[in-house]
Amino acid sequence: MSNAQTEARWLRQLANPLIFMYCCYWLMVLLVVGSIAQKHMGLFESQNLYFSSWFIFVFDYIPLPGCRLTLIITFFNLFAFLFTKRGHRQVGLAISHTGALLLLIGGFITAFTSTESTLMFYEGENTSTTVVQDYRELCLVNRTDENTDQVTAFAHGYLYEGAKLTHTSFTGSLHIQTYLSNCEPSTDGTNWNITEQPPKQNPSANTAGAILEVTDDNGTRTVTIFERMVADDMPSMTCDGIEYLIALRKEHLLLPFALRLIDGERLDHAGSGMAKSYKSVVEITTTDANTGSTIKREAVISMNEPLRLMGYTCYQQDFAVGTNGRPDWSALQVVRNVGQIFPYISSLIMCFGLLVHLVLHLPRLLNKDKKPAEDISAGETA
Repeated sequence: MSNAQTEARWLRQLANPLIFMYCCYWLMVLLVVGSIAQKHMGLFESQNLYFSSWFIFVFDYIPLPGCRLTLIITFFNLFAFLFTKRGHRQVGLAISHTGALLLLIGGFITAFTSTESTLMFYEGENTSTTVVQDYRELCLVNRTDENTDQVTAFAHGYLYEGAKLTHTSFTGSLHIQTYLSNCEPSTDGTNWNITEQPPKQNPSANTAGAILEVTDDNGTRTVTIFERMVADDMPSMTCDGIEYLIALRKEHLLLPFALRLIDGERLDHAGSGMAKSYKSVVEITTTDANTGSTIKREAVISMNEPLRLMGYTCYQQDFAVGTNGRPDWSALQVVRNVGQIFPYISSLIMCFGLLVHLVLHLPRLLNKDKKPAEDISAGETA
């Protein structure tokens, strides 16, 4: 058997429709099990375990394909179908399969590049920083400048036991001896201690903590840090005579534009304290890429009218009227999804492919031979 025949055989086997069918069955199982698991472990943990994983380990040692691996197999199955020999009547199916492939590509782009964060600001406040509620980061804050803090942040992917954190902005190092996604801090009046606690269903409600080995100008020592620690209790390190404050906080993202809350409005349902709608009037500050000049304009963000700007979509999430002399504040959900256009394009391609398939097979359906009626001979008549 020649190499071309061997490749064609493997291609046909990879394009077997049974593979697609079994993948769909397994995806339905993951959907049901993952949805039920949300009640017990929370949405975030359920998504990571069943929908954002390559493998699922049953009883901690039996591997089963996760959602991502199943979708990869589905992708190659559909891709192989495009290269198998088909008649001209299968052109519509090939177009529809191309649309499905684009849908899967868009899904993977979204899974690996999309971000969701929260922007909270008071009336009159100008900010370009959002907070990712489900992830943490370890920061070194240089407060030498009275007007601006210089922050070196290590994202959540670097926070694990045994990680050694270094950066060109400082000469020392941080070695993570213990990292807890949720802990209970306590103090004996001099030193802080952290005790591991079960993770909560809502990851944003966890209190992350870590025990660090710090190496700086003063040598090596061990410090304890946890989320929500006040600035006066935070440990520090000195590198080349510059003091850095060590902080553990929710992950921060920097937007390519700034928003200032001018005014807001909250409407409640009559006779209740339940919100009916929110609205925020904001001032947008951007920088012209060509001239470098600052551009400012106003926009209104409401529950049904998000702000779309520079690849980001800002949804109105919450608004509250200030109390005890505090100003009003607003909360926006900021989403960046590079692959958001793929579902629209792929849906149009799949619909067009099905239409082509119907048109190519319509003449055969209309001209389908009918079964001839049986003749009754004259001799058989009464």
